[in-house]
Amino acid sequence: MIPVLRRVLAPAALALLLAGPSAGATLLLTGTPGAGILLDGRPLGALPLEALELAPGTHTLSATMRGMLPLDVEVRIDEQDAVVRQHLRLQPMSRRDAVAYSLVLAGLGQRYEGRPVLGWALTAAEVGGLLTALAGELAVQNHRDDYELAMANYRDALLPGDIAFYHAQADEAWTAADDAGKLRDTAAAVAVGAVVISVLDAWLRFPSLEAGAGPAPAPPPEFATGAGAASATGFHVGWSLRW
Repeated sequence: MIPVLRRVLAPAALALLLAGPSAGATLLLTGTPGAGILLDGRPLGALPLEALELAPGTHTLSATMRGMLPLDVEVRIDEQDAVVRQHLRLQPMSRRDAVAYSLVLAGLGQRYEGRPVLGWALTAAEVGGLLTALAGELAVQNHRDDYELAMANYRDALLPGDIAFYHAQADEAWTAADDAGKLRDTAAAVAVGAVVISVLDAWLRFPSLEAGAGPAPAPPPEFATGAGAASATGFHVGWSLRW
C-alpha cells in the first residue's frame, strides 16, 4: 500500500515544488474612465477594470484615449500578496500645441495627435521639398554662372563658328537655369503646402473628447478604499480651454 501511495504522491509533490509560490500582488487601477489599458503590451480593456493579479517583477502599463496624451507607467511588484494601487490620469491634448508643432515641422502635430502615418508623410513632403528646393537653387546659380561665361566668350568671339558655338552654349545654360528655377519653385511650394496642410489638419481634425453616460471619474489612489470598493456610475463630461 505504501509503495502505491508513494507512486501517486511523488509526482504531485514534484509538481507543487516546480510550480513555486502561488499568486502575486493585487493591482488596483484607477484613472480616466474609458481609457484603454495595455499590460506589458497585452490589452486589458477600458477603465474601470477589476482588480488584477500580477506576478512579482516590473510591469508596463499603457493608457490611451482619443483626445488625450498617451501615458506609460512602470509598476514594480516586490512582494507577493501585496495590494498595489496605481492611478492613470490622462491629460487632454492641446489644439494650440498641435498647431504649434505643425508650424515648426509639418507632421509633428499629426504625430502628437496619434496619427503617425499622415504625420511622417507630411514631414517627408516638407523635408523633401526643402532639400529639393535647395538643390534647385544651387543648380540655378551654377547654370547662371555657365551662362555668364558663355556670353562673355560669345562677345569676345571673332570666328563665325565660335560665335555660333558660344551662342548655343549660352542658350543651353539659360534653359537649364530656367528649368532648375521651376523645379526649385515647385519644391518650395510643396514644402510650404505640407506645412499649411499640417496646420489646417491639426486644427480641423483635432481629436475631441467624448461625453456621455458611463462610469464617473475614478478617485485617486489615496481615496480608494480597497479591492472591494464599488465604482459609481453617472454622466461625465470632459472639456479643455483652447484658443
